[in-house]
Amino acid sequence: MSEDPSPEERANDDTPPDLGATGAAMREEWRTEQEAATDDAVEQWRHSRTLLDVARDHMHRGDRVAITVAGHRAVGEIVEVASDRIAVLDELFPGGGRRVDVHVVDSVPLTLRVVERARAGGRSGSRTSTFRARLLELEASGAPVAIATVTDAEALVGGLNVGTDMVVIATPIGIETVIALSAVASVSPAAG
Repeated sequence: MSEDPSPEERANDDTPPDLGATGAAMREEWRTEQEAATDDAVEQWRHSRTLLDVARDHMHRGDRVAITVAGHRAVGEIVEVASDRIAVLDELFPGGGRRVDVHVVDSVPLTLRVVERARAGGRSGSRTSTFRARLLELEASGAPVAIATVTDAEALVGGLNVGTDMVVIATPIGIETVIALSAVASVSPAAG
């Protein structure tokens, strides 16, 4: 039976130590740690995403989506994502291609579903104005709009007047409806 070499014998031994196995074990441990850190980062990223982040991803890819907001539905490509709204070119509209600006706010129930993944295309989405700013643009145009709300099954159509926390829709015969901005689900140009 052979005994282990003494420290003095090991010091005088010119045989290099077997570092191959030690190095491989260290690299495997490092790789495992890096994979765990990457998995943690991906999980953190997934849990910190917002609805607007997801919408922006679909816009950049050019995916066709269906957005249902307070019972009103728009299907098409997302053309703009801002701090509190998503704009979709609604292909369900007769004649197709009507822009619908969806209000993204806690008081308005909303779902977004991918109808078809894009194979190419997408948009950069350069504008960043708020939902209220979009309402002011539409008001300035003077054209009638269709406002979908969380309280009505049918959209209200008429002239638009925007206040600080509400909008007024005036019909051609002079009937006005005042709607809290928090109840506005979407806005689009009215059918011509």
